[in-house]
Amino acid sequence: MEIIVSNHSIEFIEAYEKQDNFHAPMLSQGGHAPSMEKLQTLVEKGLVSREEILAIAEKSYKPNLRAISYSLSEDKKEITIYSHAGIGLNTIRSLAEKLKVEYKDQTASELAQTIDSINIEFQKHVKSNTVNTLYSREKMYVGYYGYSEISDAPLEFIMWNRFYHSLERPASYSGYKINFVHGHDSHDPTRENIYNLDNALGKMAYLNQGEYTVLYSPGSGLAPVNNPIAGEVDVLQETEEEPRVIALPPLAAIQAQKDPIPEVFEIIEGEPTVITLPVLHSYFLSQLEAIKAKEQELRERNHSLAADRAQELYDYVKIQHTELMENKLDIKIFKDNCTRAIDTARLELEKHRGWKQVLGNLALAVVGLGVLYVAAGLVHKAMTGNFLFFKTDSADKIDQLEESIKSMEGPK
Repeated sequence: MEIIVSNHSIEFIEAYEKQDNFHAPMLSQGGHAPSMEKLQTLVEKGLVSREEILAIAEKSYKPNLRAISYSLSEDKKEITIYSHAGIGLNTIRSLAEKLKVEYKDQTASELAQTIDSINIEFQKHVKSNTVNTLYSREKMYVGYYGYSEISDAPLEFIMWNRFYHSLERPASYSGYKINFVHGHDSHDPTRENIYNLDNALGKMAYLNQGEYTVLYSPGSGLAPVNNPIAGEVDVLQETEEEPRVIALPPLAAIQAQKDPIPEVFEIIEGEPTVITLPVLHSYFLSQLEAIKAKEQELRERNHSLAADRAQELYDYVKIQHTELMENKLDIKIFKDNCTRAIDTARLELEKHRGWKQVLGNLALAVVGLGVLYVAAGLVHKAMTGNFLFFKTDSADKIDQLEESIKSMEGPK
């Protein structure tokens, strides 16, 4: 088993390395670390001890931590690279340079050995509780808010990256094939040799049913693991052994789908809430996922014209969001373009049940990306305390929302 370091796990890692309370300074701002915060509550109530948690981490967690990972085909002609956030060969090159590891990639085996060497150096820091010295809080916050690249900070990059245009992710390189697998951000679509396992499932209280995506290889095809890293780090030295091998390359990602996203949410009335950019970003992506889910429903019911309009809206807004995140578009143009697209799509889509609310939520998400304070009469604080939804019996507020969209200005 391997655990790849992520923007979530790094908060726990830093807490035990610095002997701090189990508190997530960044993620707790957006309500993304309730399990860690509740863990600290359990410690304070005496229900579990900090010593017990640290003992488990020392025995079962730390030895399995990796910066990135890979699997290699039996013929060593294909390698699959695993990371939390999306990365490319240039990211691995930068990470090797940071950890003072020789970078080689002329064969799949050389690239695998490079990754092994990176992880050996990374594990040295894990064992000595110095992972927290490999990154800066400033760069972590840049990654957290997601509006700037951090390619000059490779460790922060493998945990936080949401920019994909500069990644070197060739399907073939120097005579061998490469696959890239990541999660973290739904914005990078699965295509050709790139597999994105992230989606909205579980990211908010109401997203408790949906699609769960996995990348798999038949279990019977797995070869024995040769010289696993967990055994190497005890001696903390480089090895000339062959990298570990997996017999089969990954097959296509599969998705298990349960019930569609529910339409009824329990709302708690409240005052206007200040919402952080990461929360708004997550909310926006969740509304895009809702559009996609409803589009699939339309196709299943043979409403082809409406399904096409929904697909066009999804594709267009996603492109606009990409350009916004890459600083190719300012927030006002983004808001105007998306609002027009929603208005155009609603002519057909509002003929079908549930679409008025879905389009209203998407419009709210568009506004939210440009405005940090949202009108009290249009939004409410959800049960998690972090996310925004319309009341299901308030579809008439969509018209009010349209007027607010036109009147609200982006940040100065």
